[in-house]
Amino acid sequence: MRKNYLIWSLLIVSLFTVQAGKSIAADNYSAVLPGVGSSATVNTNSYITIPGASLKSQITTLPFTFEMSFRPTAKNAYGTIWSDRSQTPICVLYYDNTNSYLRFDYGGTSSVVSSVGAVPVLNAWNHVAVTVTATSIKLTLNGVSWSKSGLTNTAIPFTGTSYIGCDYGGAVNRTITGQVDEIRIWNKSRTEDELNADKFKSLTGTEPGLVAYYNFDSQNTNDVTANAFNAAAPTDGLTYNNLT
Repeated sequence: MRKNYLIWSLLIVSLFTVQAGKSIAADNYSAVLPGVGSSATVNTNSYITIPGASLKSQITTLPFTFEMSFRPTAKNAYGTIWSDRSQTPICVLYYDNTNSYLRFDYGGTSSVVSSVGAVPVLNAWNHVAVTVTATSIKLTLNGVSWSKSGLTNTAIPFTGTSYIGCDYGGAVNRTITGQVDEIRIWNKSRTEDELNADKFKSLTGTEPGLVAYYNFDSQNTNDVTANAFNAAAPTDGLTYNNLT
């Protein structure tokens, strides 16, 4: 079902706008992650796992693009959107509300950091994406991009499990508290025009280059594409929210 997002306010943060409301049909759901406290010593239930080895069967060479929408309800010091520490390069995409930036680490030596002040807007829907090519990395938040070029990227993540909503294998309390939706992984570069055109819409799951797609509309973590790279989550952590 197509998801149409109503703009009820234009929030200017470092010269970008955020879609902060949604008008959608009754079978439209998001996933809700509870997060963990700042003093937590273990994270047992606040994450979604994606089978990386399955993804790598479809992403055999660069480039790749990861994108998703999320609505944070708490200002976590290091809110991790996506992490994959299964091999070098490690991939960690997170926002730091303490120092006010968004950052994507690709192996530690090829990091891209946003402008100061460019963090996701609290209690609003945000869209984030990263694209890694053989020579560049691009980080996009709510239609604004930061990039690094002249690189020599070769390695591909997804050897093991990828995590949505936490830095699994890193710090325990680096989690997202709030809703996540429209997780998409591509074996191609997505242009800014493509990202902006589709960021707040449902896809069919048959788009060229779309390797895995999780929209939670069936109140599960199944992959909507024919690849059926189904994700998973602890039964005592993930819930679903009807976006009506």
